[in-house]
Amino acid sequence: MVFPVGTAKEPAGRAISSAGERFVHTEEVTGSIPVSPTIVQRPVPLWDRPFGVSEGLSRAVRFPWPARGSWVAVVEGRPRKGVWTPATRTALAASFGAAARLRRGRPLHPAGVLFEARLRLHGTPQPWGAPFLDHRMDVYGFARFSRSLGLPPPLPDILGLALRWHQEDATADLLLATTGHTPLGRRLLRPATRWTGMYTSLFPYEAAGRRLVLGALLQRERPLPATFDALVRAADEGPLLLDLAAAAPSGPWRLFGQIELTAPPMTDADLPTRFNPLLRQVPGVRPAGWMNEVRDAAYEAAQRVPDRQKKIRVR
Repeated sequence: MVFPVGTAKEPAGRAISSAGERFVHTEEVTGSIPVSPTIVQRPVPLWDRPFGVSEGLSRAVRFPWPARGSWVAVVEGRPRKGVWTPATRTALAASFGAAARLRRGRPLHPAGVLFEARLRLHGTPQPWGAPFLDHRMDVYGFARFSRSLGLPPPLPDILGLALRWHQEDATADLLLATTGHTPLGRRLLRPATRWTGMYTSLFPYEAAGRRLVLGALLQRERPLPATFDALVRAADEGPLLLDLAAAAPSGPWRLFGQIELTAPPMTDADLPTRFNPLLRQVPGVRPAGWMNEVRDAAYEAAQRVPDRQKKIRVR
């Protein structure tokens, strides 16, 4: 593609900052430049490619950006109409759909305990560019704790924390699971035997063109065994508190709020809910990357199967 002198293609809301450069789509003309651009070749990692760009080595245009005094790389790639994305979506949909039919409902996290939730947000010293992460506000909803495979305690399982709240006339979902807290550990699911510990989004988000991971940390004076009975007893003693944090993929965690969960507990029969963070996005914080683009097929296929709530006792 030939770019005429004086034009630059950059869509709103899509920019990945990296060492003074930005990778963006080539769909809209939104700015101007005073010099001719230079065609360059640059590899684009799989996890950093914009939605719809499938080439690992994309042709790009590089030129000075006067307003920022830095270089900007505009990625040009073929729309993702090849083999990998449709094939992956189809495979995930088939797998999760079959598992949902076999289990007569949720293929993962089949049973859970829910609590009313208050998210008390205070922001961070360095803004991310999204109200949820930057502004002081209180939002209300509920949270669901669950065990991924439904293995009986005391066997370890991947624990889940699902959140839903109302913000800016929208409903937002956030799914977290037990992982490590280090830059490597936050990319790996971690089976656990206690509710206390770190939960992260595992998959990346993006706010104002910057990649980030979201997390929550449940801390108590004593470890809380990963049983629903222990969780209910702890909530009866007082609110369960979790710190909310955000981090760049390889950066330190920065606290931006707290979650307060209060009794009485509820079961899935009391409040039937199916979560989908790709359908109900946090305002200003969108799922990013190829894995988020394909995994929505798994949610759609699994949630077509009516959920037979697994009966659990919360008292």
